Amino acid sequence: GVQELVIAEDALVWYAELAESRAVTDAVIAQLGLDESRGSLLGRISTTASKEALLLSIKVRDEDPEAARVLAVALGDEIIRRVRDAIEQLQDSPERAKRPSLVRYQLRWIEKPPRPKRSDPDE
Repeated sequence: GVQELVIAEDALVWYAELAESRAVTDAVIAQLGLDESRGSLLGRISTTASKEALLLSIKVRDEDPEAARVLAVALGDEIIRRVRDAIEQLQDSPERAKRPSLVRYQLRWIEKPPRPKRSDPDE
């Protein structure tokens, strides 16, 4: 319903903020062994949260397109990992009754977005 859509939109904004957080960027710098400061990395990252499509876009600027792709994927993977960790913590807490099913739905959607419906050419 409408309430779930509002919650999903709020979560999407949080995911965008998470992508540029100290925790996520520091983890990605360490994971990829980057010789770069957090500030420098943040200068190359931009995120856009499309509430209409419920889609988070992570863009990374780099002279090497493959390096940009690897970094963007690492950021996305780290966000997913942190959302999973948050879900697991919710599972064992009194907060469990407060919408974890919606968060699980969003996580499944992030990992495997639904395929767009194809229109039948005969229609």
